Amino acid sequence: MLPVSELHFDPLNPRLPTTIDRGNEVDVLEWMIDKATLTELIGSIAEQGYFPGEPLLGVKRPGGGYVIIEGNRRLADVKLLNNPKLAKIRPNAILQASADAKYTPKELPVMLYNTRKEILDNLGFRHVTGIKTWSTLAKARFLDQMRSTFSADMDEKEMARALAKSIGSRTDYVAGLLTGLGVFNAIEQQAFFGIRGMDDDKIELSLLTTALGYKNIYSYIGLSSGRSMDLAPLKMDKVRDLTKWIFDKSEGKTRVGESRNFGDLNVILDPENPLALEAFQSGRPLEEALLLTGAPTENFRIALSQAEARLGDAQRSLKDDLALTKIDVESIKRIRRLAISLLKDVESRVDGDDEDEDI
Repeated sequence: MLPVSELHFDPLNPRLPTTIDRGNEVDVLEWMIDKATLTELIGSIAEQGYFPGEPLLGVKRPGGGYVIIEGNRRLADVKLLNNPKLAKIRPNAILQASADAKYTPKELPVMLYNTRKEILDNLGFRHVTGIKTWSTLAKARFLDQMRSTFSADMDEKEMARALAKSIGSRTDYVAGLLTGLGVFNAIEQQAFFGIRGMDDDKIELSLLTTALGYKNIYSYIGLSSGRSMDLAPLKMDKVRDLTKWIFDKSEGKTRVGESRNFGDLNVILDPENPLALEAFQSGRPLEEALLLTGAPTENFRIALSQAEARLGDAQRSLKDDLALTKIDVESIKRIRRLAISLLKDVESRVDGDDEDEDI
């Protein structure tokens, strides 16, 4: 049983975002109150006390006291019960919980370990594979911490196998998480390419790891595999493209949409479909770009069909009261010139082909 005042949050907690000062108790508490639904658990501890059957896990802290590696959320609850003024958000609810508390623990049960690695070995299955799983990003950061405890002489396949074995998971799953984290870190270093509202507290890393499971997608950004931990070949201009396609919601939704559309993006990114990629990069919707992944003749006829349909829409809209200008007239003239030029070119090709003379 150790005094609450001697227990400190883990600055390497993989659930904490890098955007906060992880060594600052007030910052950590503020994030936990906002994101970790502390108020519910605070009420439970205040009413029933702390259950001794769930000790915290910690190690001695070089500067004195102890670092809690497992149980930071429970530690936050008890710290707030003891000192509700630490709460910078939702202060009224926490002040009330503290004032009404039947129990305000001054000490907590802590299982002490000699090294951090001993605790990490125990947490792998619990939070990555087991019943109390973390977010995909937290899992990946945890595995990255564990990776630093293994021999530096291991190649990436050996490392993935060793990590998978230690947490009771699959090698490909572990490798995929670490690859996704590596790409995410590269994105974070670029300040998320200026995408509004995107940070490590909101990003769905699972979208990135899922996308990297497709050959043409991981090849597009320069990787040899979606399970490769060698990120040196990353092409950051292509990473920027992929990031914006699957995360940027500035237009209301992302360019790719749901993860089930990654298969379509994979087809568009096939090197055999340059017209489809060019169309998608120019801003055409995914479904339209996908139509350009067929044979050249098929693509040509699809383009004609779409043009005819759009012009039909424009003609039907004339029934409405439109505020038309000379700009619209010039636009139609350009379309007419393009259509006449296209007609002449196609007619010359058809006339020169005896087999297709009847077309």
